[in-house]
Amino acid sequence: MRNTRKIFVALVLVLAMMMSMATLFASAAAPETLYLKPSENWKQSNARFAAYFFGNGDTWVSMTDADGDGVYEVAVPTDKVYPKVIFCRMNPSNQTNGWENDQRWNQTADLTIPTSGANCYTVKEGTWDKGGGTWSTFGSTCTHTNLGDAATCTTPQECLDCGDPVVSALGHAFNSAHLCTRCNEQASFTVAGSGAHLGTSWDTGNTANDMTYDAETGTYTKVYEKVAAGSYELKVARDHDWGTSYGKDGGSANYPYTVATDGSTVTVTLKGTTVNIEVVDPSNPETPENPPVDPENPETPVADAYYLVGYINGADYGIEADHANVGEYKFVDGKLVATFTEGSYVFIKTGDNVNWYMAEAYCETDTVTLKNTNDGATEKMFVPGGVELTFTLVENEDGTLTLSYTKATIEEPEEPVAVDYYLVGYINGANYGCEDDYANLGEYKFVEGNLVATFTEDS
Repeated sequence: MRNTRKIFVALVLVLAMMMSMATLFASAAAPETLYLKPSENWKQSNARFAAYFFGNGDTWVSMTDADGDGVYEVAVPTDKVYPKVIFCRMNPSNQTNGWENDQRWNQTADLTIPTSGANCYTVKEGTWDKGGGTWSTFGSTCTHTNLGDAATCTTPQECLDCGDPVVSALGHAFNSAHLCTRCNEQASFTVAGSGAHLGTSWDTGNTANDMTYDAETGTYTKVYEKVAAGSYELKVARDHDWGTSYGKDGGSANYPYTVATDGSTVTVTLKGTTVNIEVVDPSNPETPENPPVDPENPETPVADAYYLVGYINGADYGIEADHANVGEYKFVDGKLVATFTEGSYVFIKTGDNVNWYMAEAYCETDTVTLKNTNDGATEKMFVPGGVELTFTLVENEDGTLTLSYTKATIEEPEEPVAVDYYLVGYINGANYGCEDDYANLGEYKFVEGNLVATFTEDS
C-alpha cells in the first residue's frame, strides 16, 4: 500500500511538471489570432483587409471585423508554422486575395509574428506602404478621459487606446484593483546589430545596449566610444524583442553605417520611429561622418539607387512573392537602357527596397509622374514589347519622380545565307550547271545576296 502511495504521488508530480512545462511553452508560442488596427487613411474607399502568411510556405487569409469595433482579426493558419506575416489593404470590389494591383492596394512591411504575447498590429497614421506600425496586445479596452485617470476594467489584461499621445513609448498595465493606469516606467529600446562594440551580435536581450530616454526631447540615445573602423549594421528593438523594431527610414531593413577611423564615437538615437546614426572621427570631431536627420524636418537624400521593377518580360521583379528582389534594371545617373520582348508593367523602387514610386492612374504614355506609395499611388506604367527603351528618371523638388522613355524598334536580324548560290544556265554562249555541263556551276556566285555580271548576248 505504501509503494502504491509513492507511485501515485510520483505520477502527480510528473503530471504537474508536464503541465508547468506546457504552460511555459504555450507562453512562448505564437498567438492563435492576429488583429489589425488600420489607420484612418487605410480605411478609406471601404477597403477590406487580408493577411499574407509566409516564411514556411505561404497562404492568404481574409480578415473580418464581426463586432464592428474597427479592429480586424484573422485566425493564424495551423497547417504549418508561419513565422512571418504581411497585412494588406485590399480592393473591396475584388474578393480574391493576391498581389495584383486590382487585388492589393497597400501593405505593411514584412513582419515577424511575435511570441511575446503581442498579437495586434497598428498601422501608423498617414502612411500607406511599410509605414512603421507597432505591435501590442489586443483585448477589451479601457478609455481615459484625461491622462492619469483610472478606468475600471473587468479583466486583468493590457489596457489599450488610453488616449495617450505617446502610447508608442509608454506601457500600460492594471493595478491590483483592476484599474487601468498609466505606467511610470518607460518602455525599453535596445540597439542590436553587428560589431564588437555591441558586445553580442544581434542580441535584443543585451541590456548593456539599452538606450537612455530624454523626456524633454522625446529621444532615446545610446553612445559607443572607441569604435573600430569597419562596416556595420544595426536596428533598434522595443522591449528586448524583435516583435517591434526600427531600422533604416523607420522600416524593417537593417541600418548600415561605416566607421572610417579607429577610435570613433558612434551615437545612435531613436525619436518616434526614426533611427539616426552619427559617427564622429576623433581627429575631426566637428564634422560627423553621418550627420543626424531631424525627423520633423528631414532633408530628402538622393537614394543610393533606383530600380525599374514590376512585371518585366514575363518575370516578377520586386513584386508578388519575389517582392524583395529588385532585380537588374538599375538606373545609373538617371538613365537606363532595357530591351522589352513583350508588354510589361513597371514602377520604381529604391535599392534598399524601402521606397516605392507608382503612378496615380494606369498609363500607357511615354512620360509619367510617380509618387511615393505612402501618398496613395498604386498603379504601374505600361511599356510596349518589341522595343529597346531608354529611360530617364528625374527627382522633383516635391518628392515625386518623373519617368520617361524613348524607344527604338528592335530590328530583326537578316537570315544568313545557308549555302552558296550561283547564277547558272546558258550564259554568254556557254553552259553552266546545265546540259552536259550540269556539274559545273561556273563563276557567277552571289556574295551577301548580290552579283554583278556583264552579258554580251541574250542568255
